[in-house]
Amino acid sequence: GEPAPPYELTATADQSGWEFRFPDYPDRGTIPVRVIEVAGDSVVTETDRFESALRPGVQVWTHAVYRLEGDRLVGNLVAHYETTEPDSVLNISVEGTRAP
Repeated sequence: GEPAPPYELTATADQSGWEFRFPDYPDRGTIPVRVIEVAGDSVVTETDRFESALRPGVQVWTHAVYRLEGDRLVGNLVAHYETTEPDSVLNISVEGTRAP
């Protein structure tokens, strides 16, 4: 499958300023992230549609479930592509560390 490009997730305490960006694709800018649910050490997020970093010219939106494990954030992100191709959904395992 396609390797997912690294991204930086900015998570704020009040949940209203969450966003992510692709350091390898600075022209994509930042993508706002909505916090859908927080329960214990887990958070569920979604984005609106944006241009895919993996598939230029194709719109995508994401739904992710993250879990905090110490200073690591782990989870699964599902990318939903606006295409009629069979590979319109991509499941991505996510693991990240807190920025210093």
